[in-house]
Amino acid sequence: MTQIPMQPAVAQQVAAQQVAMRFEDPALIFVHIPKAAGSTLNHVLEAQYEPGESYATCSTPRHPHGDLNRFEALNEAQLAGIRLLHGHMGYGLHRYLPRPAIYVTFLREPVERVISHYSFERTLPDSPVYDYLQSGEMDLKEYVRYYAEAAEMDNLQTRMIAGNWHKRGFGACTPEMLEQARCNLSEAFAVVGLAEQFDASYLLLKRTFGWRSAPFRWRNKTRKRLYRDQLSADELEMIREHNRFDIALYAYAQQLFEEQVRRQGPSFPLELAWFRARNRLYGNYWQARTYSVRTRVRNLFSANAA
Repeated sequence: MTQIPMQPAVAQQVAAQQVAMRFEDPALIFVHIPKAAGSTLNHVLEAQYEPGESYATCSTPRHPHGDLNRFEALNEAQLAGIRLLHGHMGYGLHRYLPRPAIYVTFLREPVERVISHYSFERTLPDSPVYDYLQSGEMDLKEYVRYYAEAAEMDNLQTRMIAGNWHKRGFGACTPEMLEQARCNLSEAFAVVGLAEQFDASYLLLKRTFGWRSAPFRWRNKTRKRLYRDQLSADELEMIREHNRFDIALYAYAQQLFEEQVRRQGPSFPLELAWFRARNRLYGNYWQARTYSVRTRVRNLFSANAA
């Protein structure tokens, strides 16, 4: 893809961010787009901060009562202690924090994100549409149509990055929102990652913020999900129709991502290969350990039944 030249204003923004990182200890804000590898990244991020330094605007193991309204009700002293803010939220919460803030996010190819979201919600008994999905009364097209009215399936990534999300009201996504989202990505986000390039995106975060290296396990992966080749042409076209701005934003994010990787220099592919090998061993270890625990539990129940 065509490389994006860094404009003078953007270069000044990056320089200002680097100065802030060295001298003013800014907060890190992760805009967690649903079904874009955010659950896995949340664990990676929280490993870099002490429990009292982070706040989540949605439920996580560390913050089971995370809530955006609770965040907005925090007092100044509580806000001052936040060094990591993450969760399902739109751009703009830096305005609440007394310290400087830097944004990061991961985007996902829009059609795949919608398919994953649909597949995931079919496994959630607490979902308001669970019974309709299970009974077959609501197929994928009806699901997209239903949630498009609530903006969940109508260019969600564009809305969140543009800041048109929390308390936004409803209505169609617009070209102006797309332009604002592009501007925010290029000027306010220190790292723009891609869910499909998670390992490389993680290493960009590690290098940008000087983090210690930490292997990870995939979290909240959807079981029994649908795949693109299982859908009809009409279903795919409907998803694209409701996410045409997200498709454009994702293409722009890909360009930003490739430029970020290019600036890392020739050592980046070598570090990436080493990290993938190491993380594969870590994943195999946890898989074997999980299997061993399940086997012991199953044998215990078998013994008791006998």
